[in-house]
Amino acid sequence: MRPHIAEKLGKSDIKDVKLSVIFKNLGQGLYNIFEPIIFYNILDHRFELVLLYYGIQSFYYAALAHIGARVMGKIGIKKNLIWGTLFLIFYCLTILYFSNLDITLATNPGLTILAFCTLATIASAYQSLYWPAFHTDLSLFMRRKESGKNIGTFYLIGQMTSVIGPILGALILLNLSLTHLITLEVLLLLISTLPLIRGPDEHPHSSLSFGGFVKFLFSKKRFKYYLPFYAEGINGYIAGVFWGLFVYTILQNILDLGLIASGVSLFTGLFVFGLGYFIDKRKHLKDKILRIGVTTSSIGWIIKGLPTSGLFFFVADNIQKFGDIVARIPFEKVMYNRFKSIKSLADEYVVIREMAYHIGGGIIMIILAVIIWQFNLMYSAFIVAAISSLVYLLMR
Repeated sequence: MRPHIAEKLGKSDIKDVKLSVIFKNLGQGLYNIFEPIIFYNILDHRFELVLLYYGIQSFYYAALAHIGARVMGKIGIKKNLIWGTLFLIFYCLTILYFSNLDITLATNPGLTILAFCTLATIASAYQSLYWPAFHTDLSLFMRRKESGKNIGTFYLIGQMTSVIGPILGALILLNLSLTHLITLEVLLLLISTLPLIRGPDEHPHSSLSFGGFVKFLFSKKRFKYYLPFYAEGINGYIAGVFWGLFVYTILQNILDLGLIASGVSLFTGLFVFGLGYFIDKRKHLKDKILRIGVTTSSIGWIIKGLPTSGLFFFVADNIQKFGDIVARIPFEKVMYNRFKSIKSLADEYVVIREMAYHIGGGIIMIILAVIIWQFNLMYSAFIVAAISSLVYLLMR
């Protein structure tokens, strides 16, 4: 593709993806924070079993990510995103189906295990189609000079939609039902596919086999390069799975959890876009900003594990999320610019990043499941997250 055509395509393509992400994030924001709680109830309030499920599912996705990249080469990036979203819809409807059966591990262990095996398969299909395509799209079409602003915009979309989602989701769950919540989510996810239908598409070709990806991933020469991605996965899974469930077990209130999540998103969302734009203009400060963010996030994780009240959770989560976003915008600017610099191999490096992210997250979920099962040491998760935050400093 000629450079001027690529640049023109890139601008319209990024706009389409941004519009799609707005509706997708709105849909997922309604439900995501409550999913571990739904699983917690099905699994007889066994915290460690929820972590174990997500740990196993993450390895499943890591094994399938390369298949998503190969499919992307055949059908194109946008079609991958559409099919990934359709599998996400199927995943949501499957959760609703099994929830309506009113099964638990104690009352029907066989069907419960079958349900979680089915969910893991569908979730991995969604992830393997959607996320390699999403990151490859950004790597190919984001202009290097504006990468910080674009990353900041995507974070702003995520934060602003998360202001509405959790509190609205909590109100729907309390006053209506899970059926109403997932119906609304599915509708928004369907709408999110519409911007992806129009315009031309790219078909990046991936030639590496699963063994080839594994060889790259565990290469001694490249391990330092990929280590921040493992740390990113550790933090992502602790924040996305452990944290919400931890808060719920302390407060025992879905509405309080929704209020905390929405409030934190409002405070941090007001900041992120300006930071991305600032980093583009002040590139020499990128490493300093990364250090400030990493330090703040690490301290925030230590504080978050010391619960006293809903207000305390809100303040502590704001500190940690603020630091995390300050760190992640320069972190991802470097990441996407690296992928862009090896354009012909961008999709393959994206898959390696995805595999590292979910292997890191899967390992820590299983380790924490064992620690909580044997010793009930919840605070260990916060120590691990604080340490893994520091590994972001290797991404320079």
